[in-house]
Amino acid sequence: MVGLEATVELRAATRRGPSRRDGAAVVILLALVARAPLPAQQPALRNPGFEEGTAEDGRPLGWGASRTPGYRVRVSEGAAFDGLHSLVLEGLAGADRGSFGSFNQSLDVSPWRGRTLRVRAMARLVAGDSASAGGLWVRVDRPDGAVGFFDNMLDRPIRGPEWREVVTLADVDDDAERLVVGGLLVGRGALWMDAVRLEVVDPASEPPPAAAARAYLDSALALMARHSVRRAQVDWAALRAGARRRLHGARDEAGTWPAIRWALRELGDRHSFFLSPAEARRSAAAGSAWAADSSAGLLEGRVGYVRIPAYAGEDSALAARFAQAVQDAIAGQAAAGACGWVVDLRGNGGGNMWPMLAGLGPLLGGERLGAFVTPDGRRSAWHYAGGTSWLDSLPMAGPVAAPRVLRSLPPVAVLTDQGTGSSGEAVAIAFRERPGARSFGAATAGLSTANEPFALPDGARLFLTVSVMADRTGTLYGARVPPDEVVAAGEGGTDPVLDAARRWLAGQPACLPPPDGR
Repeated sequence: MVGLEATVELRAATRRGPSRRDGAAVVILLALVARAPLPAQQPALRNPGFEEGTAEDGRPLGWGASRTPGYRVRVSEGAAFDGLHSLVLEGLAGADRGSFGSFNQSLDVSPWRGRTLRVRAMARLVAGDSASAGGLWVRVDRPDGAVGFFDNMLDRPIRGPEWREVVTLADVDDDAERLVVGGLLVGRGALWMDAVRLEVVDPASEPPPAAAARAYLDSALALMARHSVRRAQVDWAALRAGARRRLHGARDEAGTWPAIRWALRELGDRHSFFLSPAEARRSAAAGSAWAADSSAGLLEGRVGYVRIPAYAGEDSALAARFAQAVQDAIAGQAAAGACGWVVDLRGNGGGNMWPMLAGLGPLLGGERLGAFVTPDGRRSAWHYAGGTSWLDSLPMAGPVAAPRVLRSLPPVAVLTDQGTGSSGEAVAIAFRERPGARSFGAATAGLSTANEPFALPDGARLFLTVSVMADRTGTLYGARVPPDEVVAAGEGGTDPVLDAARRWLAGQPACLPPPDGR
């Protein structure tokens, strides 16, 4: 997500419909899938009812637990849904508000590649604070650390002390290696879980989905076909057929969400995503406090330093406050005699780019910073002027009160790593080809594309990748952004990336000592 909000339309003119031959191939494929037998062996977890005993630390045998401080996993006696025991995950007094603990078990999932697994469990939650929420946690692991299906239920969290059944439908990728099943607790309190079980979904035994669920899915697929940056590369007939097969008897909008998330992964842009109505409300209301390492003073050699973390949320007042804090830090460092700056974007996973650009405006130099470019070549330019960041003629974040204006364009070293993604990459690109700027570290995450939000009837939102990013000279990205100077990360408290940036800044004319040595 790069903070396009809902203020600009980036529309696609090209659509490709399936031919008759394509349609025939889909019909044949569906017939083959319907006739394919289920594997004789069914997936099974060890100790799914938590009756087999405990490990030395109190965990049920067969289940692992996170080491997050303040959380404990143990077997509970006398509070089971079925049998004598259940698992309880507790967030104790030492658990930080908003942190989470988890437990899990993994198994080889290769026998069920290409299938859908239904994960069921009975669960209840006693809240310990207002942030308390629980979820069934299911993940499919693919080769080389890639993640396929993932669900932690935080879009429909477990709350309340009564036992209830929770269900997740997990699509198993054709190259899947492991299935991880467990649960998590956010905040303090206690999450009980019992009777965890796995089933292979048999499409032939599923009831047909409700008409409302089909219509909801079709509306989401139509938005993807109309706006996706990869719309010309996607086989839409196959994608629609695959998504509809994954409705699995859905009765309402929520029942379509797994199919929508599957379709977004199949687009292949690695950036599109879906937010349920509850997630969309939280996202819109969110805002980020700004914390700058060393913002009160200068690094050795009169070097200013600002760390720009990810910024989430669409609240205009919070966005302006974020930008103001960044500019105030720059102004304070300039008054203390900064000759150049380090802009640290490491770990900035994105969110809303506009408050970041508005805050860094005094260091960016020039009004034109970059652009979004659609597949048909249309450009929407990024600007900074007068304490405000702009998309074409639309103000996006700001204005900053009494915006700082530097007397000359200072040298700037930009730090990136593989955790710099999406809006973080947009900021890195805004410094590309700027005179007196140089980047250090590692290539970015490879999400240098732009997402636009689209509202669905129930308040959910699709964030679809609709364009790629370009720098101020027009160079297109859309993948990883390499640094000008590759520097490996340090170990044991060292920071060779920052050291390389400081050495470069020390050699820039603005940071050289005057001839008289003063």
